[in-house]
Amino acid sequence: MIEPTEGEIVDVLNNYLNSGNRDTFHQILIGRAIAEIKHLRMRVADLKNGFEGSCTACEPVGEMNKKLIEERDDAMRSYCYATGNGEEQRAINIAQSKGWDCFKEETDG
Repeated sequence: MIEPTEGEIVDVLNNYLNSGNRDTFHQILIGRAIAEIKHLRMRVADLKNGFEGSCTACEPVGEMNKKLIEERDDAMRSYCYATGNGEEQRAINIAQSKGWDCFKEETDG
């Protein structure tokens, strides 16, 4: 059996919520499940990126990583805007063609 991804699970839950085939109790349970999945995704990302941890050095290192990622993304965006003649969509396309995720905040909504 193929295991569904977290995104697929959330999509199924959202589709069920929007289908009208639910009662209030199930709607509440599914809403809580979606919120918990989103919360756990953020926690896993924080742990993987070193933003949170069990040692005293982890959090300061995580904050440094966060700052460095922001600086890296700023530099990448500057390059993309300069190369794309200041046009946002061209800059985003340039970043995507290089496999960069420096515009993720703007494109994730």
